Amino acid sequence: MNDILKQYLMNKYGNENPEQKLQSDYEEQKVNPWLAFASGVGQSMQGKAPDLTWVDKQNKQAYENTVGKLEQDKKDAVIDFQANQDFKKSKQEDDLNSKLNDLNSVETKSYQTLASKMMPNQDFSKMSGQQIKTQLPTLEKLYKIDSDKQDRAIALKEKNEARALKSHELNSTRSKQLGVYNNGLRAEEQYLKATNNANEYDPTGSGQWIDNSSWAPNLIKNDKAIEAQAAQDAWIESFLRDASGAAIGKNEREDYKKIYFPQPGDTTDVVANKKALRNQKMESAAQGAGLSDVKISQNENTKFPKQVRKGNQVTTVMNEQELKEAMEEGWN
Repeated sequence: MNDILKQYLMNKYGNENPEQKLQSDYEEQKVNPWLAFASGVGQSMQGKAPDLTWVDKQNKQAYENTVGKLEQDKKDAVIDFQANQDFKKSKQEDDLNSKLNDLNSVETKSYQTLASKMMPNQDFSKMSGQQIKTQLPTLEKLYKIDSDKQDRAIALKEKNEARALKSHELNSTRSKQLGVYNNGLRAEEQYLKATNNANEYDPTGSGQWIDNSSWAPNLIKNDKAIEAQAAQDAWIESFLRDASGAAIGKNEREDYKKIYFPQPGDTTDVVANKKALRNQKMESAAQGAGLSDVKISQNENTKFPKQVRKGNQVTTVMNEQELKEAMEEGWN
């Protein structure tokens, strides 16, 4: 039996276990089997056919008076219990509606607070909780529309902030690369100017072993050799330290010089190839800086900086205008 129903029956009939009590009463009111047996024997001794229908009648009546009555009480109790629950529910609803119609009730204040959160620009202080409750579906739709709008605005703001951050990072990277490119380009110009006259200093000349050495003091070196070697160091520091991010050691710097700059005994083709390698480095830095129109290594006839010669002299031109002027003066 349901615990709630059992409690209800106990309260109604004043018995903690009505089923057990009525079952016991039923057993007491039933016809004793021995009595039924004795009645049958007595009728037989009188020459009558045994008639025990009275036993069934009495037992049936005993059941109706006890267990059967309990079953009916259960049914009645269920009806009463349900009616009582419905009454309670109805009363609770009436009480709630009464509170919702009261502008000063806690329930109305709660609805006013909820509505104000949904529509902060409207005044709900003069509306009852019941009035707000009837408008809740509409308020919820408007609130969802407004929330979606705010979510989209937030998402757009975050997207713009991310784009701005990315742009800042890109500009920072480009600014760094532009510095690398400009420093390296100046070093390249200095190197080309220091080596433009083979009579003054020729980095490929095997006879200039003091000028080309890294161990000889500057005091006994050719000025042009000092300028060229300083330019080499600056160029390597600009382009190759940027790639590694670490300071370049002396031995590593000497190795880089052999890769990118002319050495004693290098042929013209080797010198041109090393120049092309330097051009590629400079072009890469230019592109990283956003200078997409700089094509240093694009074509031998149009790349700048460019070396031009006149006899034993070598000079460097940086653009088409300087090249044009140099050619007019006999450089080629």
